[in-house]
Amino acid sequence: MKISLKQGTILVCVGTSSSGKTTRLQALLEQHELTAAHIVSADACRLLVAGTTAEQTLVAPDHAHIQAERYHQISHAAFRLMHTLIETRASLNETTIVDATHLHAQHRKKIIAIAKRFHVPIEALYFDVPLQTLYERDATRAIPRGKARLSAQWEQLQLQRPLLAKEGFGAVHVLTDDTLHITIEPPRNRIALGNGLDIIGDIHGCYDEFIALITKLGYQQHDGLYTHPKGRKLVSVGDIMSRGPHSIRTMQFWHKHIEAGLAYMTDSNHGYKIARWLSGNAVKLHHGDECVEAEFVRYEQQHGAKQTAALKQQLALMLHDAPSHYIVEQSGLPVAVVTHAGIYDRFIGKQSKRIADFCRYGDVQGEDERGKPIRGAWYEQHATLPLIIWGHEPKLQPFYAQNTVNIDQGVVFGGQLTAFCLPEKTTVCVAAYKNYAGTDDNPIIEAKEARRTLADDAYFHDTRTITNTLAPIAPVDGTAMFHAHEQLRHAPTKQLFVAPHVCEPPRHPDKHATISDALRYYEKHGVSSFVAIPYETKRRVTLFLAKDTHIAKHIVYEETLGFLTKRSGEVLQADDAIQQLHAELVAKQYFTNFQTDFVVIDAYIHEEMPLRMTIVHILAHSGHVHIDKPHTWHIDMAQFLATNSRYFTAPDAYFFSSSDDVQDVENWLATHHATKQGVVIKPLQIVTQKRQKVLHYALRIPFATHAQTNESFPMRIALEQFLLGIEGLQRFVQHEGITRVYECAVAIHALEHIAQSH
Repeated sequence: MKISLKQGTILVCVGTSSSGKTTRLQALLEQHELTAAHIVSADACRLLVAGTTAEQTLVAPDHAHIQAERYHQISHAAFRLMHTLIETRASLNETTIVDATHLHAQHRKKIIAIAKRFHVPIEALYFDVPLQTLYERDATRAIPRGKARLSAQWEQLQLQRPLLAKEGFGAVHVLTDDTLHITIEPPRNRIALGNGLDIIGDIHGCYDEFIALITKLGYQQHDGLYTHPKGRKLVSVGDIMSRGPHSIRTMQFWHKHIEAGLAYMTDSNHGYKIARWLSGNAVKLHHGDECVEAEFVRYEQQHGAKQTAALKQQLALMLHDAPSHYIVEQSGLPVAVVTHAGIYDRFIGKQSKRIADFCRYGDVQGEDERGKPIRGAWYEQHATLPLIIWGHEPKLQPFYAQNTVNIDQGVVFGGQLTAFCLPEKTTVCVAAYKNYAGTDDNPIIEAKEARRTLADDAYFHDTRTITNTLAPIAPVDGTAMFHAHEQLRHAPTKQLFVAPHVCEPPRHPDKHATISDALRYYEKHGVSSFVAIPYETKRRVTLFLAKDTHIAKHIVYEETLGFLTKRSGEVLQADDAIQQLHAELVAKQYFTNFQTDFVVIDAYIHEEMPLRMTIVHILAHSGHVHIDKPHTWHIDMAQFLATNSRYFTAPDAYFFSSSDDVQDVENWLATHHATKQGVVIKPLQIVTQKRQKVLHYALRIPFATHAQTNESFPMRIALEQFLLGIEGLQRFVQHEGITRVYECAVAIHALEHIAQSH
């Protein structure tokens, strides 16, 4: 008998003692078809827990009950261990073969429940051995079970055979001879990163935009196939059809390229329904699926019923064959997951109806008053390293949250079609040629309108957990949120970017902080390259400048060239300076050279009249927050903007490494910046993550003449303010609603209130 198991399957052996379970599995080990890790054995677990298999040997009659009780105690503990091992392996999607008799339904039921809970396949291997053969084998054992025991087991086994098919096993294999071979199929939902992948968002039949996008990505047509000169391949998050004008052409493209080994596609909600319709199932076509039916009516009129039937069968096979998700691997390690509507971490790599439905429809938690699905933020639980790339929910811009990215930008609704490129982690987009879906129930139109609407006061009364792209943040107290909202609600703009506090490093409470304290904090986390920047106590401000007033009206809802805000939300009255700053950037062709519609700058103000400021960071351009750039880039940009500027100055900086003498840094400060109040020590990278922990982006060291021995601003709160500030910027550049941006500023001020109250 040959058995082929999918990755993660639990294979439950069902058979009496002496039926050959252990012998057959041992042979598979010797043939290298299995490894010892695959087999979880009841006897092995007895040995682990008690050092014996607790065989029931012949003893004096008055001691038999003692032996039986001992056997049951050991077996009970052994089976607890066995089930724990099966659970652990199932959670890791490892294939497991369970070597025990399993002669009673209640014992099998526990393992079936494990398989269901961990979404792995489960099958049974039934050892059908004649009773006489059992007697003969038992006679050769060192400790025979005896004919009475074997006969009872065999009779019990005969009762189980008709039950197995009804218990929830995916397959029941009946072994009637001595030949057994088991192979474990390699997972079919793995993709090698190879020379690179371009992952395409929901196309919805917008074939022309799709071809424009892959052409922009560098794909070229040769002999009817689009190939990339560097050997890159295409991956679709599904929903390639429905609503748009060219569903058939789009499906044919993907079928041809999948067959040629040039593309991959995941399952999706529209794909699943169209697959069933193409297969002849009775399904209700709506939400744009009826457009596919209309296309096929026209296709049949042109090509005839026979060719249409063949095409339907071909495309149905492609859609049915699409997995719920793909795992992208590099050097055998998972670096990304591609799915349609999302996936929980515990589902990755596994397969079940529950997982398939979740990946098709997302975290649906009910319906609203319009009958629309209420979707949960499934991505908030994502805590593992692979980046999850998904679609399904149209967003105005690529949406980043908790190491996931949504790339459905609603091309069929008049938005854009997005490609996410790996390993570069960049996006490429083309705008829709038109709105193919109309204005009713159009999520892109609704999202644009919703961006302008600020939530009512009640929204800010509750304790809030604000997800962010870098690390978890503790819930922010509702009372503090409300106080912060009261402070900010009258700010002229709700598009606030609030800079975090720069706190002092951990130190002895009775001593002032030193540069060595800062380096000690960073070096214990493996950071070795730094920059030192002198500081004075100046007002921190954020400058927003737009390419023109038309763009500003689209982004911040007012016709302005820009504005300057304090941490309090107050907008500085500096219209003349804003106009002249804008003129400086235009003269330097800033918006053209950096291909951006706006810039957000973090700075310190030296003087208000006339305005003078030192640039700290270039925070953001269109679609991108520059936390991925090193401080060398930010200082170079500051120097570029400060050249021949009436308003900008660049910071003085000293770059050094952990191997350099700290005294060199102190000498540089004493020689050039003795009049300043202190120095800020920063890692070369703005965001430094170690084991999913984000380090402080900067630590402040007051000079001795300005030092205080009382405790500085709490490090935890300063770090959470930093994460919230970045999150607010991410939401802004992704064109999220005003409430989503504003709540980050409110949370930063709420944390300030909490810190001060303690």
